[in-house]
Amino acid sequence: VDVSDRANPSIISRFDYVPPFHGGALGATHTAAPVITAEDKHPTLVVLTDEIIACPPGYGRIVDISDLSNPVMISTLRIPHVTDNFDPARGSFSCATNGHYIHHPWFDARSPSLLYVAWIEEGVRVWDISNPFLPREIGYYLSPRYPGRFPNRQVREVYQDPDTSLLYMTDANGAGITVLRWVGPIPSRTVIPAAYPGAR
Repeated sequence: VDVSDRANPSIISRFDYVPPFHGGALGATHTAAPVITAEDKHPTLVVLTDEIIACPPGYGRIVDISDLSNPVMISTLRIPHVTDNFDPARGSFSCATNGHYIHHPWFDARSPSLLYVAWIEEGVRVWDISNPFLPREIGYYLSPRYPGRFPNRQVREVYQDPDTSLLYMTDANGAGITVLRWVGPIPSRTVIPAAYPGAR
């Protein structure tokens, strides 16, 4: 969306992925988070997270927006034991519950290549996106399940205090706020897609 004239915003382009991906119960993008590598440069990547409550559940995507008129998906953020359980005999996916979908992303203040994601039942997941074509999950935190109105975790948000690097995780199932610290590696800055010849 072009908001240079704030009274008259206009659509530059759109990225539709349902279909070929399914929309589930909600079928909506929850967050589109730009990967900021420099304050004076327009981002070339955006991380999309779904709020798709279905089987298979929603997951994440990295989209190349270096050409604003033509957004291109270049990779996905998936947890294989959650998103890839296809049963050939039934011709459908198999899922434990509907609470395994991706939700809220947050970038580490020290590197835009370090991504934290609130993933409902799957807790907080940590991703290295320094190669945006091949993101890697490098850690996770599974909180205890609390007795509440849901049978599973409800990890909906994760935020970071840039001064202390502490992470604050919320659980909507009555667990309140959990404070975490990432002690793993800090990936280097995100590679710009244009650096890959022929990537488009």
